[in-house]
This record gives sequence, structure tokens and C-alpha cells, in this order.
Amino acid sequence: MVARGLPQPPYGRDPAGTEADIAEITADDLRSAFMPRLARGNLIISAAGAISAAELAEALDRVFGDLPERNMPSALPSALFRPSDPLVVRLPFPQSSCVFGHMGVRPASPDYFPAIVLNHIVGGGTLTSRLFVELREKRGLVYAVRTRLEPLSDETLLLGWFATENDHVPTTIELVRREWQHLASGDVSDADIDAAKMFLKGALPLALDGTSTMAERLLTVQRLGLGMDHLTAWNAKVDAVTADIIRALARRLMKPEILTFALAGDPKGM
Repeated sequence: MVARGLPQPPYGRDPAGTEADIAEITADDLRSAFMPRLARGNLIISAAGAISAAELAEALDRVFGDLPERNMPSALPSALFRPSDPLVVRLPFPQSSCVFGHMGVRPASPDYFPAIVLNHIVGGGTLTSRLFVELREKRGLVYAVRTRLEPLSDETLLLGWFATENDHVPTTIELVRREWQHLASGDVSDADIDAAKMFLKGALPLALDGTSTMAERLLTVQRLGLGMDHLTAWNAKVDAVTADIIRALARRLMKPEILTFALAGDPKGM
């Protein structure tokens, strides 16, 4: 989601590459791109299950002990968002798939937990979100619509997606923009906030239903620098999010003027 005419940052490149790019890769390219980043100081490791700290330490030393101590990668440049018309890739399909969004809230920010609650209200709640009710329940324009906070290495995005019939694309985009504008004006009810907080508190235990999911969540906590109390104090942090905090964040975060849409399909009237 980078406006036309701006430099293409690493986040905007296809990770699969192109046929021409792959054909030109040499062994030296792999060594210079990969090996400097492979160091013990760059590792993030989590574990859950019947293993002691001593056993885990021995295993980690055995597998990773020969790596150099530290050789940090260079920082990525920040992504850029500017006002842009919808970006369309024309494909001969009866429906168009759409991804939309703009900058989000970084995990280290005090706004991160309020942003988690706000995202649930906007589009994170599968059947109860504002976008789901407007697009699916009231009008039947989409089968599903979701939003999420997407923390990257150097930025966080607020992203959403939907698919709809080509004839319905302009209407669906306009409705998304309208909900964004409502939220940007602080139009969030106490009932929506209370319901989102109740869901988020009840959903965490269900997301930790096995050792693999626990380890994955712990890895995310470390990767994003969220702190050891991110999970243990989850309910308290959700409870601390007040209606005034949510409305103030919505006014700052929701930016309909830079909300960007990227579509693949044959949308009509675009």
C-alpha cells in the first residue's frame, strides 16, 4: 500500500520474488544477505511443555552454540502512506478481493491495548464488528470482513480485507470509508466497548489451548517487545481501557483521508 510515485520500500516487495530476480541470485548474494543476520544475539526463542530450564539451555547450546554472538541486521526504512486512489490489478474474476488500511499503533505504545479493543470493534469481531454488521448483516455485500493490527519489524499497520461481487465494490468501499469516518469522529458506544472487552478477556484462554499455541504466543510477545506481563496481566490491561480512552484513540488513529484500498479483480466503476 504505497502511493504511486513514491520509492518502493522493502515491505512493498513480493517476498516470493520474480523469475528474473531468482535466476540472478548467486551464492555470494545468499551469504551476504543471510549469514550476517544469523547470530545468537538475533535469536528469539520460546518454549512450552515438559522441559526444564537446564534441559532447554543444553539443547539451545547444542543447536545454536557455534553461531557468532551478535551481528545485527540493518534497520528497515519506514513505510509511507499518502492519499491515493484505489490500486487495482485487473483479473477476469466475478469477485474482487480487497485489502485496505493505513498506519496502526506500535506494540510499545501505551495506545496498543486500546488499539486491540478498538480493532475488535471495527473489524476484529467475527460476527459483531461494525464492518461485519454494515456489510454482511445489513446488506449482504460480503461473506466476511476482518481487520487486524499487523506489527512489522519497523512499523505497525491497521489492515482489513473483504471480497465482493465486482458490481458492489464501489458501494462496499464507500461503506468502509463511512465507518472509518464515524469512528474518527469518536462515534463508539459504551455497549460496543464493553462487549469487545468482555470478548477479549474470555478469548485469551482459548488461544492458549496447547503447547504449540503457547510457544507461538510467547514468541510473539518477545518479538514485539511487549513485556512479560502482556499475558499475565491481560485482563487487567483490557479492563483499564475506558470509553474515553477508546474515543480519543479513534479520533487520532482512524484516518479516512489516507485509508488505502488495493483490489484484485474486475471492479466496476473504479
